[in-house]
Amino acid sequence: MIPAHTFFSTFSSPLGPAHRATLHHISTLLLPAHVQNDELAQRFRNEKYAIRMSRSGFGLLVGWLTEGVGGEAFGAGEGFTGERGKRGRASVMRVVNNHLRFDGKSTFPSHIYDVYSRGRQ
Repeated sequence: MIPAHTFFSTFSSPLGPAHRATLHHISTLLLPAHVQNDELAQRFRNEKYAIRMSRSGFGLLVGWLTEGVGGEAFGAGEGFTGERGKRGRASVMRVVNNHLRFDGKSTFPSHIYDVYSRGRQ
């Protein structure tokens, strides 16, 4: 894992112009206790973020998360295969289910688990 300050300095610059105050605030959170006691940090950790995605894109995401297929050109890489890949996809699925909400029509599932469990019935 990379230290938080390295992550921040590497990835914050594209957000700087529009979110300078928020980025500065986040940059002051150096310890786990700071995050636990900070209202903004808790908001970022606890809220779900809306993601707009086409049905085909969502289908590719679900296919990749549940079966490890979709979205990668044949022979483009090792992908997430085998037991290690399965654990990796399960970890990503937990993050997606806990922190993201997909915008779409009323028949569009809001969690990957909803799609996965329906397919297994």
